[in-house]
Amino acid sequence: MTADSTNTAPLDADAAAAARRRGMVLTLIGTALLSTSDALSKTLTETYPVGELIFLRGLCVLIPVLLLVRAQGGIASLRVADWRAQLVRGTLFVISGVFFVTSLSLLPLPW
Repeated sequence: MTADSTNTAPLDADAAAAARRRGMVLTLIGTALLSTSDALSKTLTETYPVGELIFLRGLCVLIPVLLLVRAQGGIASLRVADWRAQLVRGTLFVISGVFFVTSLSLLPLPW
């Protein structure tokens, strides 16, 4: 029997099996969404500049993030403890996004 990290009560065998199935399905959905996003980004790099695609990807991510922030207690849950580390993290995130989308524009899309 396994215990959930947020709940100390052990799971019965049926609940554990259901949790594993749910995890597998969510993993498959996430993999499919990431692959679709990458293929779509690759296709769009033929028409749009890299910076514009990074902006659009960020805009699409903003909606679920705002929903999560609201569920976690609102804007107060976003208080920053270490501005320097946050700025470094943000800069590295932007650089990695530029490199990733640029690499998609240069690599062929396998069919």
